[in-house]
Amino acid sequence: NHTVTIENDLQRVDIEFTREMDGQFRIELNYERIMLDGAAETTVPRVEVVDADVEHGRIAIEALSALEVQASLVEQLSSLEINELPRQLVLKTTNPILLAYRYVRTEKPFVLQLRITRHEEIDVQVAAIDTANYQTLFTADGLAVTRVQFDVRNSRRQFLRLSLPPDSEIWSVFVNGNAQKPAFASDNETTEKDVLIKMINSATAFPVELVYATRGAAMHNFGRIKSSLPRPDMIVTHTNWDVYVPASPSYGEPTTNMDIIATKVITSVKDASVEMLSNAVANVISGEPLHIELPAQGLLYRFAKLYANQSQEDAHFALRYVHASAGFAGLWISLLATFAIWAGIVLMSTTMKLKGPAALQSLPPYAPWVVLASGAILTAVSLSLLGASVIPPSILSLVIAIALVSWQVLQWWQTSRKADEL
Repeated sequence: NHTVTIENDLQRVDIEFTREMDGQFRIELNYERIMLDGAAETTVPRVEVVDADVEHGRIAIEALSALEVQASLVEQLSSLEINELPRQLVLKTTNPILLAYRYVRTEKPFVLQLRITRHEEIDVQVAAIDTANYQTLFTADGLAVTRVQFDVRNSRRQFLRLSLPPDSEIWSVFVNGNAQKPAFASDNETTEKDVLIKMINSATAFPVELVYATRGAAMHNFGRIKSSLPRPDMIVTHTNWDVYVPASPSYGEPTTNMDIIATKVITSVKDASVEMLSNAVANVISGEPLHIELPAQGLLYRFAKLYANQSQEDAHFALRYVHASAGFAGLWISLLATFAIWAGIVLMSTTMKLKGPAALQSLPPYAPWVVLASGAILTAVSLSLLGASVIPPSILSLVIAIALVSWQVLQWWQTSRKADEL
């Protein structure tokens, strides 16, 4: 047992033994002194044994946080190398020893005053995702099923926080092969809810698998497919994204902020994605944990990016599609638009001349511009929305140009011949 009494500006600690003590033994005294916020200097508290004939000791200074420690006043102390400290003292430390001293008690006690500079600590990453693999399968009725596979290393994080795209529904979550029940974060101020997945602590990478479905608009005659990747709150080094779309429509070039790695047809089967996912949906409805393997079919677009979740915008892509019926209509519209453009040009050149057919001269002055603008609008619609090729209109335009040049040459030849006869 021990008791503490105040004597002047010192504290006296009386230690009571349960039996008589003789020889050499150890007494450990643990104490602390609270420093006021903003204090720049402090004096190391001194411990003395009352009525001791001889007293000598060693002092080691250790900083447990981001502190810079320097000795501002040293009296009756001699510097000591770190390797000269007692082993039992070194084993008590968890950080490098900054200063070390030796003292022998004399009539004048030692004084050690330290100058402390506090530095702001910087948060470091305690969890990371080495590789993130995404597989997204789009169906003709607007369902997009995404399978996510993370390789995660975690030391102190409790949850993996994931911001899913709008209108997304989680089907299954597995962490290191074990099924997990995710939770929605309650501190999110936005309308979209973030998903929390409970993590394990592991210095080596462990797998996290997530399957979710996103509802969107069905694929009609023409339109756009677009999607974005979820944003984890951990640094993701490598991100790979495989996108499977139905093989029947025609597609334009994808627009994305990722790198396009490959574009290829996996299989030319009909669009049966919903039918192939029927068993997975049945398991979801029954509430059973499931590992979903997405069928590899249709047209594959493969994207990749380094540190994809560190940019200001989410990783995304958009893809324009046109079915065969809309593409056929776009072809004829583009041909009609080309004819209208040339008709507007011919009308404009004819009305500008003083001589010309009376029917054309009687047209309103804005008629050629209306025809020309209509052709330009139809061309833009057919090329951008209906995915028409530029080759048929180009061929038609070349044929019309040759015909007009030939007609002008013929008119010039006939005029020259009449002049010669006169």
